[in-house]
Amino acid sequence: MHRSQASTERPCFKLLLAFCCGFIFIHQNVESARPGALFVFGDSYADTGNLNKTNTAWKPPYGISFPGKPSGRHSDGKVLADFIASAFKLPTPVPYNQQGSYPNQRLRFGMNFATGGSGIFNTWPGLPNMTTQIDQLQRLMCDRVYLARNLRFSLLLFTVSGNDYAFYTLQQRPVEGLPSFVESLIKQLSADLVRLYNLGFRRFAITDMEPLGCLPAFTLDNSHTSCNATLNTLSVYHNSLLQEAVEGIRKGRADATFVILDQYSNTMAVFQHGKFRKPLKPCCSGECGVTDSAGKALYSVCSHPESAFYWDGVHPTQSGWETLMTYFKSSLGQLQT
Repeated sequence: MHRSQASTERPCFKLLLAFCCGFIFIHQNVESARPGALFVFGDSYADTGNLNKTNTAWKPPYGISFPGKPSGRHSDGKVLADFIASAFKLPTPVPYNQQGSYPNQRLRFGMNFATGGSGIFNTWPGLPNMTTQIDQLQRLMCDRVYLARNLRFSLLLFTVSGNDYAFYTLQQRPVEGLPSFVESLIKQLSADLVRLYNLGFRRFAITDMEPLGCLPAFTLDNSHTSCNATLNTLSVYHNSLLQEAVEGIRKGRADATFVILDQYSNTMAVFQHGKFRKPLKPCCSGECGVTDSAGKALYSVCSHPESAFYWDGVHPTQSGWETLMTYFKSSLGQLQT
């Protein structure tokens, strides 16, 4: 399951670094503070359409708030990648697996490699882990779609939302081994960030782990009235190691900015401040997006998704993401300079 931290460099990448001197798609004034493009790596918290169309994210009722139909997003509407792009006055970057459906000029605003269900390590068959997602970017660099200098004036969003831990549990691996697994995951995550830095990125927004114990999938037993403290302890441990790792990466890389988007504390703050009356209850309950053989929905949807923080068992609504963005504002501000 684990892969080597050393990435496989294709020969053309070494040539690219040696001879890179021009500009392909991204035009960014060196004096400008605002990033000229957004590149996204991660999972369903940022995926805007990379999964194949058999996935439930391409089935009703996903997408009912935006764009009004299923679009491959795991929400009723926009997800984190959409809101980050908007915050920097950029269009949502093109999903890697849909790039052929967009005009070439859209590619200058970056690309989204995030794929629902993926993780730092291998998870479910056919899903690209983070190494593979970075390989996808590197292939585009080999094809001279992007150059290292393009990445230097771009923003990178990196999301990790717990798929590795879900897969660890599904494999029935021992609970006693979980702390060492977290440590190995953070070690590989760090290697991935360093690799992305070496490719040219200088502005990084990295999500920490959301409060896993508050996800509706894990609060169903108590009718969505309280979080699972044990699972939240896993999130806290993950986040403490992530903080240490990012601090270590910052050393010796003064030309780069690394910010952590604090999903854990800010989600808990959202719950406490009362905007959402029942914040742990999902809008889409049951098997969201699934129908039986007769076409009958195996789920029910609330009347007002904007009043719910969670959309389904593990994903926020568009309104939930929009609310979290108000808390991320100060951290994102550090990436403007």
